[in-house]
Amino acid sequence: MSVVSSARVEAAMVEMEYLERENEARRLKMQKEFELAQAEEKTLKTFMAKGHAKQEVKQQVKEERETYNREVHGIRQKNVTERNEIASEEKLCFKCPKGPHLASDCRSKISCSECGKRNHTLLHGAKPRRCNPRPHTNADHSKPESGTNDKSSEAPNRILRRLTRTCAVLQTQSSVKK
Repeated sequence: MSVVSSARVEAAMVEMEYLERENEARRLKMQKEFELAQAEEKTLKTFMAKGHAKQEVKQQVKEERETYNREVHGIRQKNVTERNEIASEEKLCFKCPKGPHLASDCRSKISCSECGKRNHTLLHGAKPRRCNPRPHTNADHSKPESGTNDKSSEAPNRILRRLTRTCAVLQTQSSVKK
Protein backbone atom coordinates (compact mmCIF):
# COMPACT_ATOMS: atom_id res chain seq x y z
CA MET A 1 0.00 0.00 0.00
CA SER A 2 1.28 3.35 -0.91
CA VAL A 3 1.72 6.28 1.43
CA VAL A 4 -0.94 8.27 -0.45
CA SER A 5 -3.56 5.55 -0.19
CA SER A 6 -2.86 4.95 3.51
CA ALA A 7 -3.17 8.71 4.11
CA ARG A 8 -6.51 8.68 2.30
CA VAL A 9 -7.72 5.75 4.38
CA GLU A 10 -6.62 7.47 7.57
CA ALA A 11 -8.30 10.74 6.52
CA ALA A 12 -11.49 8.84 5.70
CA MET A 13 -11.42 7.16 9.11
CA VAL A 14 -10.88 10.50 10.89
CA GLU A 15 -13.76 12.02 8.92
CA MET A 16 -15.94 9.01 9.77
CA GLU A 17 -15.15 9.35 13.48
CA TYR A 18 -15.93 13.08 13.30
CA LEU A 19 -19.29 12.39 11.59
CA GLU A 20 -20.14 9.70 14.15
CA ARG A 21 -19.41 12.09 17.06
CA GLU A 22 -21.44 14.84 15.39
CA ASN A 23 -24.30 12.39 14.78
CA GLU A 24 -24.18 11.27 18.43
CA ALA A 25 -24.25 14.91 19.59
CA ARG A 26 -27.32 15.59 17.42
CA ARG A 27 -29.01 12.43 18.72
CA LEU A 28 -28.37 13.45 22.35
CA LYS A 29 -29.65 16.98 21.67
CA MET A 30 -32.84 15.64 20.06
CA GLN A 31 -33.33 13.18 22.92
CA LYS A 32 -32.98 16.00 25.46
CA GLU A 33 -35.50 18.17 23.55
CA PHE A 34 -37.90 15.23 23.38
CA GLU A 35 -37.62 14.62 27.12
CA LEU A 36 -38.23 18.32 27.83
CA ALA A 37 -41.31 18.29 25.59
CA GLN A 38 -42.63 15.20 27.40
CA ALA A 39 -42.03 16.86 30.78
CA GLU A 40 -43.90 20.00 29.65
CA GLU A 41 -46.78 17.90 28.35
CA LYS A 42 -46.93 16.00 31.64
CA THR A 43 -46.91 19.28 33.60
CA LEU A 44 -49.72 20.64 31.43
CA LYS A 45 -51.77 17.47 31.87
CA THR A 46 -51.24 17.62 35.64
CA PHE A 47 -52.22 21.29 35.67
CA MET A 48 -55.40 20.55 33.71
CA ALA A 49 -56.20 17.44 35.76
CA LYS A 50 -56.03 19.40 38.98
CA GLY A 51 -58.61 21.79 37.57
CA HIS A 52 -56.46 24.91 37.69
CA ALA A 53 -57.41 26.03 34.19
CA LYS A 54 -61.07 25.26 34.80
CA GLN A 55 -60.95 27.26 38.02
CA GLU A 56 -59.44 30.27 36.22
CA VAL A 57 -62.18 30.16 33.57
CA LYS A 58 -64.87 29.80 36.26
CA GLN A 59 -63.45 32.82 38.10
CA GLN A 60 -63.44 34.89 34.92
CA VAL A 61 -67.04 33.92 34.13
CA LYS A 62 -68.06 34.75 37.71
CA GLU A 63 -66.46 38.20 37.49
CA GLU A 64 -68.14 38.92 34.15
CA ARG A 65 -71.50 37.80 35.53
CA GLU A 66 -71.11 40.05 38.58
CA THR A 67 -70.22 43.03 36.37
CA TYR A 68 -73.18 42.30 34.10
CA ASN A 69 -75.56 42.00 37.08
CA ARG A 70 -74.35 45.34 38.49
CA GLU A 71 -74.88 47.03 35.13
CA VAL A 72 -78.30 45.49 34.54
CA HIS A 73 -79.33 46.40 38.08
CA GLY A 74 -78.34 49.99 37.28
CA ILE A 75 -80.62 50.00 34.21
CA ARG A 76 -83.48 48.49 36.16
CA GLN A 77 -83.18 51.20 38.80
CA LYS A 78 -83.83 53.81 36.12
CA ASN A 79 -87.43 54.77 35.55
CA VAL A 80 -89.14 53.92 32.28
CA THR A 81 -88.72 57.44 30.94
CA GLU A 82 -84.96 57.31 31.47
CA ARG A 83 -84.75 53.88 29.81
CA ASN A 84 -86.83 55.21 26.94
CA GLU A 85 -84.46 58.17 26.63
CA ILE A 86 -81.43 55.87 26.53
CA ALA A 87 -83.07 53.72 23.85
CA SER A 88 -83.83 56.87 21.83
CA GLU A 89 -80.30 58.23 22.16
CA GLU A 90 -78.78 54.91 21.16
CA LYS A 91 -81.29 54.60 18.29
CA LEU A 92 -82.47 51.20 19.50
CA CYS A 93 -85.68 49.48 18.47
CA PHE A 94 -88.35 49.71 21.17
CA LYS A 95 -89.48 46.13 20.58
CA CYS A 96 -86.25 44.21 20.70
CA PRO A 97 -83.70 46.92 21.73
CA LYS A 98 -81.22 45.49 19.22
CA GLY A 99 -80.34 47.71 16.39
CA PRO A 100 -80.89 50.96 14.67
CA HIS A 101 -84.22 50.09 13.09
CA LEU A 102 -87.74 51.30 13.75
CA ALA A 103 -90.16 49.24 15.79
CA SER A 104 -92.47 49.15 12.76
CA ASP A 105 -89.71 47.38 10.81
CA CYS A 106 -88.82 44.97 13.62
CA ARG A 107 -89.11 41.25 12.85
CA SER A 108 -88.82 40.18 16.48
CA LYS A 109 -91.65 38.16 18.01
CA ILE A 110 -90.93 39.50 21.51
CA SER A 111 -93.83 40.53 23.68
CA CYS A 112 -93.80 42.38 26.98
CA SER A 113 -94.18 40.11 30.00
CA GLU A 114 -96.18 42.86 31.75
CA CYS A 115 -98.82 43.74 29.16
CA GLY A 116 -98.33 41.22 26.35
CA LYS A 117 -97.86 43.98 23.76
CA ARG A 118 -94.96 44.08 21.33
CA ASN A 119 -92.58 46.21 23.37
CA HIS A 120 -89.58 45.18 25.45
CA THR A 121 -90.42 44.55 29.11
CA LEU A 122 -87.77 47.05 30.26
CA LEU A 123 -89.59 49.72 28.25
CA HIS A 124 -93.07 48.78 29.52
CA GLY A 125 -95.19 51.87 29.99
CA ALA A 126 -93.00 54.13 27.85
CA LYS A 127 -94.43 55.76 24.78
CA PRO A 128 -91.85 55.22 22.04
CA ARG A 129 -91.12 58.06 19.68
CA ARG A 130 -91.62 57.58 15.98
CA CYS A 131 -88.40 59.36 15.17
CA ASN A 132 -85.21 58.86 17.19
CA PRO A 133 -83.56 62.29 16.72
CA ARG A 134 -84.66 64.88 19.29
CA PRO A 135 -85.66 68.36 18.19
CA HIS A 136 -83.16 71.13 19.03
CA THR A 137 -84.11 73.04 22.19
CA ASN A 138 -82.44 75.66 24.35
CA ALA A 139 -81.94 72.99 27.00
CA ASP A 140 -79.34 71.42 24.71
CA HIS A 141 -77.04 74.39 25.35
CA SER A 142 -76.86 73.58 29.05
CA LYS A 143 -75.40 70.16 28.34
CA PRO A 144 -71.63 69.69 28.80
CA GLU A 145 -69.42 69.88 25.74
CA SER A 146 -68.85 66.65 23.84
CA GLY A 147 -65.18 66.71 24.86
CA THR A 148 -65.98 66.49 28.58
CA ASN A 149 -66.50 63.21 30.37
CA ASP A 150 -70.11 62.84 31.46
CA LYS A 151 -69.82 59.50 33.24
CA SER A 152 -73.42 59.56 34.45
CA SER A 153 -74.79 59.28 30.91
CA GLU A 154 -72.08 56.96 29.56
CA ALA A 155 -72.71 54.15 32.05
CA PRO A 156 -76.44 53.61 31.33
CA ASN A 157 -75.80 53.73 27.59
CA ARG A 158 -73.01 51.19 27.85
CA ILE A 159 -75.18 49.00 30.07
CA LEU A 160 -78.11 49.12 27.68
CA ARG A 161 -75.87 48.25 24.72
CA ARG A 162 -74.46 45.28 26.65
CA LEU A 163 -77.94 44.18 27.72
CA THR A 164 -79.08 44.47 24.12
CA ARG A 165 -76.23 42.27 22.88
CA THR A 166 -76.98 39.71 25.59
CA CYS A 167 -80.68 39.65 24.70
CA ALA A 168 -79.77 39.16 21.05
CA VAL A 169 -77.52 36.21 21.92
CA LEU A 170 -80.18 34.65 24.14
CA GLN A 171 -82.82 35.05 21.43
CA THR A 172 -80.52 33.48 18.87
CA GLN A 173 -79.79 30.56 21.17
CA SER A 174 -83.47 30.01 21.99
CA SER A 175 -84.46 30.11 18.31
CA VAL A 176 -81.74 27.57 17.49
CA LYS A 177 -82.99 25.19 20.22
CA LYS A 178 -86.56 25.25 18.87
